[in-house]
Amino acid sequence: PNGAPIAARRAGFEAMMAADPAPADCQIAPVAITPALGGEMVVAAGADPRRALLWLHGGQFILGSSASYRGFAARVSAASGLAVITPDYRLAPEHRYPAAHDDAATALVWAVARFGPVAVGGDSAGANLALAAVQGQAGAARALWLLSPWLCRSGRPSGLAAVRAARWAAAADGAGGRG
Repeated sequence: PNGAPIAARRAGFEAMMAADPAPADCQIAPVAITPALGGEMVVAAGADPRRALLWLHGGQFILGSSASYRGFAARVSAASGLAVITPDYRLAPEHRYPAAHDDAATALVWAVARFGPVAVGGDSAGANLALAAVQGQAGAARALWLLSPWLCRSGRPSGLAAVRAARWAAAADGAGGRG
């Protein structure tokens, strides 16, 4: 639950994600992006270990790890034919902004140095990190895959959602309703 201490939330998240293990025929290897930044490379049977997707996990910037995303990374590797790199970026609140963003950018530089241009993706908070990393490094990404990206922290609707909300409110007011 959201009110639980972070350690309990992390343990619960890791346990939930462990219910989705990687298949036995997957190769899982630790990677050392820097001495302080590690992660994993997951390569499904038949995937090309010379081509990669850098995947930044979700978890509200406070949860998740390469271990918790093994099953997901394995399925993505099998479907895409790519090795999937999942860095263990620094989590909040122990590590304040911009630590996670710095780690994502560092992981992208490392991946490009090792594989050449890579695909980059992430879910939720990880999609925020993926987009920020790619924006800072022109030409580093062959593709960008964002799942439910957390892009606005203001709590207000943005973009198309704001336009739709304003149109709905105007239509409701015109019809005599208040919403």
